[in-house]
Amino acid sequence: MSIRQVENTLLALLKNGSIGLAVMVEKLANQTLDPPDRSLIATDFDFNRWTVPGQAIRPATRANVMTRPRRWLPGVVTNGRREAVAEVDIGFESFKSEQHAQELQIAITATALAAVLDQAEAFSDETGGTIIRVVNPILYQFGYFESPTSAGFIATVTCDEASATE
Repeated sequence: MSIRQVENTLLALLKNGSIGLAVMVEKLANQTLDPPDRSLIATDFDFNRWTVPGQAIRPATRANVMTRPRRWLPGVVTNGRREAVAEVDIGFESFKSEQHAQELQIAITATALAAVLDQAEAFSDETGGTIIRVVNPILYQFGYFESPTSAGFIATVTCDEASATE
């Protein structure tokens, strides 16, 4: 049990080819957008852990989905089990030159992320993770990253977790 295990579970969930972020973005775009706008939505993402300062930054070729641990609050061991609260940031960065396309991409992706996180508990159970539940609310912060063509959001996700002690 650790913040890293929670981050690994969330990253695997986001990448999942059946219930992950790309699948949910495509589903939501098809359900909510007219065909001309639907074609503006990308579902081909790079999934990464946040780059540590000082490491080489990889050039972006498509939208980025990033995870980083924010905070871990472990409790004491009770009945051979340690419970904790883990906070993980999930960032999304899109590169589009047209503002309308950028706004659509960010809105659909943020909504899709919430829907994907609804499945975190079941996914964690199926994959041997330690997530008990995602605690509401998910805190989204929207804005530009480096320029008007680099925008997105950072979502802080709080999870309750528990596992047998190491």
